[in-house]
Amino acid sequence: MPYDNSAKYFDFVNEKSFGSWFPKLTDSTLRLIDGIIKEPSSVLDLGAGTGRLTVPLAQRGHRVTAVEQSPGMTAILRQNCAAAQCQARIINLPMQSFVPDPDSYDFALSVFTCLNYLSEESELAALAAALRSALKPGAYFLCDLARLELFDSRTYESNNFKRIVDISNPPMIKAIGSQKQPMAP
Repeated sequence: MPYDNSAKYFDFVNEKSFGSWFPKLTDSTLRLIDGIIKEPSSVLDLGAGTGRLTVPLAQRGHRVTAVEQSPGMTAILRQNCAAAQCQARIINLPMQSFVPDPDSYDFALSVFTCLNYLSEESELAALAAALRSALKPGAYFLCDLARLELFDSRTYESNNFKRIVDISNPPMIKAIGSQKQPMAP
């Protein structure tokens, strides 16, 4: 399962890998959402991860349902909600398997490339059907897809952290001090 074994390090690795870019992306996404939904609303966060959007949206008074496939990420999401003293309904399921109550959400989102994990047309169709049922008339759905540049080979390095990603055929990932191993699909 993507991120399950590394869930407790997910936020740390992203912080070290992307520096201030990741919080800036989160802040700009929250500003965009704030411009669309002004008052407390019902929000569906698909692929919620560790709660980078679930937590601040819940803190803003929105009624958030967070759907996350990875049990490890779901556990961290629960910890992050508890630490922030906010409440969200947290569901551990693949986003395309979520069966919502009809017309129950004002806003849905699936950002930070979560949709890229749906690789089968049937998975996308199931998600579209769930969204069609979940969203109230006039509701919004915010999503993104990864750009090709995301898949460039690159190295991230700071004083105490180094991550090397080598995108080749077949894809490989290398951690300092280990053998080069095929990247998990």
